[in-house]
Amino acid sequence: MMLMNLAILIYTGRNLPLVGKLNNRLEVFNEMSVCYVTFNMTVFTHWTLGYNISTVSEEMLSSTIDLLPNQDVMDSYGYMMNSLMFYYIYTNILVIFYFIIRQLSLVFTKYCRLGKYYCFGQGKINERKPKGP
Repeated sequence: MMLMNLAILIYTGRNLPLVGKLNNRLEVFNEMSVCYVTFNMTVFTHWTLGYNISTVSEEMLSSTIDLLPNQDVMDSYGYMMNSLMFYYIYTNILVIFYFIIRQLSLVFTKYCRLGKYYCFGQGKINERKPKGP
């Protein structure tokens, strides 16, 4: 799983498959965050303390408390992983709001220009009919 994440990160970083610099940077950021969270998940596995899994008996595997690190270490890694995931989600939400505000400003600019065009006598709405017989 970790090797697949690294391969996708390398592919995304080298080829830049999306249109636009910001989209490619956000994709690389998301791939790096997935890799980092995947690497952090190894703390919660049986291989954390360097046990050779072939020499571990089934009785040891059934009671995973002996194989896992100290509860305080696991708690600190859990808090760190949760805070990093919050940071990744927060960053993506900020980018989404940036694109929303950018699109709304473009729509606002378009309709303001159309309003000025029609309200100040350049469009068909304010055309005056000539006075006379």
